Amino acid sequence: MRKHDIDCKVAAFTGMSVRDVQYVTKTFFDIAGAALVESSILHIPRFGRFSVVVHHEQSRAFNDAFNGHEGKKTKVYYTPIRVHFKKSTVLSKALQEKHNGKAGRSRRNRSRDPGKEGS
Repeated sequence: MRKHDIDCKVAAFTGMSVRDVQYVTKTFFDIAGAALVESSILHIPRFGRFSVVVHHEQSRAFNDAFNGHEGKKTKVYYTPIRVHFKKSTVLSKALQEKHNGKAGRSRRNRSRDPGKEGS
């Protein structure tokens, strides 16, 4: 489902115009994103929690020959940043009910033999 689809459903549910709902949801996401940047944690009840995880600084060497330097290696430092999401118990239960506990296997647990369980 796209944001526009959500805007249309909210507009139909509330009786507001789609344009007004678009303004509200855009403002919500702007404020939510700013809150996540500022405090690194965003908790939305009945949905879940977003958290920013900053990993240790890493370096990667690359060949600078393409930039006119003859075979010189340059180190580039970067900090991997991830946003993790932990779903709420309400959302977890709703997902379990929808899928009747028959969620697909994750990629990590897939086996080459379809009859075997993942290790």
